[in-house]
Amino acid sequence: MKNTFIITLLFFAAIGLNAQEYEPIIQDGNEWHTLQATVPGFPHPEQYATLIHCFAGDTMIDGRVYHEIMETVNSGQVPMLIGVIREENQKLWYRRVLDASLSEEKLLYDFTVSIGDSLVVGGLSSLKMVVDSVGLENIGGKDRKKIRLRYENEEQISETWVEGLGSDQGLLNSGWSNPEITGGYFRALCFHHDGELIWQNEDYEACVITSTGEDAEVAFSLYPNPAPNEVRIVGVDVREALVYNAFGQLVKAVKNTNEISVERMPAGVYLLHIQDRQGLFYKERITVVR
Repeated sequence: MKNTFIITLLFFAAIGLNAQEYEPIIQDGNEWHTLQATVPGFPHPEQYATLIHCFAGDTMIDGRVYHEIMETVNSGQVPMLIGVIREENQKLWYRRVLDASLSEEKLLYDFTVSIGDSLVVGGLSSLKMVVDSVGLENIGGKDRKKIRLRYENEEQISETWVEGLGSDQGLLNSGWSNPEITGGYFRALCFHHDGELIWQNEDYEACVITSTGEDAEVAFSLYPNPAPNEVRIVGVDVREALVYNAFGQLVKAVKNTNEISVERMPAGVYLLHIQDRQGLFYKERITVVR
């Protein structure tokens, strides 16, 4: 009798999940704020920046409609095109801007999974993630599917997806939960729709977080950016500048100069870490074009 009751509950729970109208991630007016942190020693004491993502126009690639994704680092910076995304049958695929063209399409989300399913997402590594639980959570007045996943061989490293919002690591960071791979970590901070705050991470007090203490508030800029040959750092006296690729690998380091040669670097988007002569830290993105 007890087993029959439990089976009945599970049956109706499954019906409830399947009966919910799917809330797509790709909607005009959606905006995500994501905390990006570098771990101590990679290359400095822990540093923070906020990545802000929104959709721009549509584009047709290989007969499929993609939506352009714009990224702003902290607030007030110029938005940059960093990739394209498409959504079909409750699944999302992403192509990053890594060179003169786009990267290979990678699965970013699959909201059709069930408990026990395994999948590889994000394209960062070949590590499988396993679905631990599937439930519902009411956010912004809507019941949304909530999926908890973990790495197949790492019980302690988990990630949560919410329908219509994405990963708790940030919109574009599904599968990026392991700091040993990423050289840091990401945390979803806030989600807005048409300027209205729909969700905020209760572990943080703000939607935009930058490094404090030794972090610089002095305005600086990079010129030109995008750049084919050389980038000049304007507004700070550089002691050291370190350039990292999209996988967190150090590709260039210079000292005591405000000029960085990029002529031998492949086209793509890079992260620049700067320390000035007062010991203040700065962070910005460089786009190399060919």
